[in-house]
Amino acid sequence: MLKAVVKRINLHLLVLLLTLVTVTISGGVTAVILVLVFGEIVLAGLLLSTIVPLVLAPPQLYFLLLNRRKLKTAEEKLKHTNELLQKEIASVTAKEKELQALNAEIENTIKIRTRELEKSLKDKEVLLNEVHHRVKNNLQIILSMIQLQKQRLGNQKDKDKFEDLKNRILTMALVYEQLYKMSDFEKINLKLFLTKLTANILASSQGTHRIELHTEIDDVLMNIDKAIPLSLLVTEVLSNSIKHAFPKAQEGRFELSLKQKQNKRAVLILADNGVGFQKEKGNTLGLTIIDSLIQQLNAVVKLETDNGVTYRIDFEY
Repeated sequence: MLKAVVKRINLHLLVLLLTLVTVTISGGVTAVILVLVFGEIVLAGLLLSTIVPLVLAPPQLYFLLLNRRKLKTAEEKLKHTNELLQKEIASVTAKEKELQALNAEIENTIKIRTRELEKSLKDKEVLLNEVHHRVKNNLQIILSMIQLQKQRLGNQKDKDKFEDLKNRILTMALVYEQLYKMSDFEKINLKLFLTKLTANILASSQGTHRIELHTEIDDVLMNIDKAIPLSLLVTEVLSNSIKHAFPKAQEGRFELSLKQKQNKRAVLILADNGVGFQKEKGNTLGLTIIDSLIQQLNAVVKLETDNGVTYRIDFEY
């Protein structure tokens, strides 16, 4: 009886020892199914606790080694990528320094060139102003000489010829005066210019004529190539009206209108209420100059002679 009890106890201890050994080898906790039936241990529990861990251990070891290899490969790739990235950063930094140096050099060159251009432009402006100033002064001297010569003449026809010459030169002098005063040497403000031009011409002839001037001029900026023949045309027509439209110093009216149209075109109207074209006394030279100036403007002209003389001149500016 006692031997049987001892035998059972030893058997229990042996099973327990095998179970502990199996759990230790498998590296995990394995469920041990102990079924006590009437004090006996079912053989199935022993099999599960010993065989299953032995079966699962090789795959676990394989996947562990595989994961370590993948981890090592990933670390190597990461290290290589980091090295490449560091090289790229170094290259970009070097390029950036080169660009900064190049940009600084370009900025310095631009500053130097800008100063040179500004100085050159200033010198040219000063020179151009000086040229205009000298031309204007020379024209004023010529006008003074013509006026002195005119005063010495006794014949009225000769005086009229000198007066025509003086008005033409006066026109050119006023052009240069406008250019000298304006910052834009290529364009002339016709409203300011023509108003002053006609007023000066009338002022020089008011000793023998009383002509009322009416102007209606739009603010037109015209290129000097067009402004000069246009101003000379106004001078010739107004001079003709003063000399021929109002005989015996009768009073009269002269109208000057300049209106803008579309597509850079304008209409110039020059009209007087004098005796009319048929009663004018020739002045072939003046009419020839007027026709020549109209051709220079490439203008379309309509001449009316019913009540005085009216020029309607349509041109592109």
